[in-house]
Amino acid sequence: MSILYDATCVVGIIFMLTFMFVGIWLFIIALKSFQQLRYKNYILEKIYQKLDILAKKVTEFDSINNIK
Repeated sequence: MSILYDATCVVGIIFMLTFMFVGIWLFIIALKSFQQLRYKNYILEKIYQKLDILAKKVTEFDSINNIK
């Protein structure tokens, strides 16, 4: 009975170490992905702001030309 208990403990320890290793790496990968997503959103927001400024300038230019 002692051999079965020892084998179960060893298998349990191996599973815990494996899941801990996988969990830590998944957490690291998730953090890096989140940072990349934040950077991507920042870049997209800057592009949107520049396009909005250009669209307003074009609209103003068109409205000035239509008045004349």
